Amino acid sequence: MFRDVFIDTLKSLKQNRDPLLATMNVFIQEPTLDWLENSKLTEIAQSNNAEWYPLQKIIQAEKKLNGAHSRAILIEDLRASPYRKLKPEYFEKYISYVEGDSRLSLDRTFTVEEQVNVLIDHATDQNLLGRMYVGWRSYI
Repeated sequence: MFRDVFIDTLKSLKQNRDPLLATMNVFIQEPTLDWLENSKLTEIAQSNNAEWYPLQKIIQAEKKLNGAHSRAILIEDLRASPYRKLKPEYFEKYISYVEGDSRLSLDRTFTVEEQVNVLIDHATDQNLLGRMYVGWRSYI
């Protein structure tokens, strides 16, 4: 039942992508304080060459609506993270944990059904769940 509702929801989001992305563009004009803070950290970490943080998030949302692999997007997020320099010796290990042993290419475009399967796989990956932040509250 969860999977069926997930598929219907994703199909609906894809069909209504233009209003959704237009609404998200408001964050470029009026960013939240959290996004402004993250943008400053990213600029410092990347020597002031960072893309505007809200724009990155909107581009990622568009990739998701186009059927991108959730692991590829998470890897992209990790590579852009200002925190990657804190423990560089562990960074590639984190990337390999996210990549997992997926038999599906991270570069291809998925159908809605395939994308839902990939997202559920990603969300229930024991390897990633075991490394999750201790304060994460999934029920919120």
